[in-house]
Amino acid sequence: MVLSLRVSVVVSGGYYMADAIGYVAFVLTVIGNLLLIHKNNKGWIVRFVCTVVWLMYAINIISYPLIANSVLYLSLNFYGWYKWKQESEDGRSR
Repeated sequence: MVLSLRVSVVVSGGYYMADAIGYVAFVLTVIGNLLLIHKNNKGWIVRFVCTVVWLMYAINIISYPLIANSVLYLSLNFYGWYKWKQESEDGRSR
C-alpha cells in the first residue's frame, strides 16, 4: 500500500496543506475521543475543534459527503455537550 505524500492542493491560486489538515483532524479526533471515553469535559472542546478542522479539510478537497458529515457531527457534539452540562446541573456526575 502506498501512502500519499502530497501535502498541498492548489485552490484559487493559493496553496493549502490539505493532507496536513487531514492529519491534524485525525489526531484531534483520537485525542477528543479518548478524553470523552475517560469522561473528561475537555473532550468536547477538542471534538468541536477537530470537527471544524474536518470541515475545513472537506471544503478544501471539495467533498460534499464529508462536509455534510462534519456539519452533522458539529450538531451532535453540541447536543452531547449540552446533555452532559444538563446532567451535571441535575447533580449527576460528569
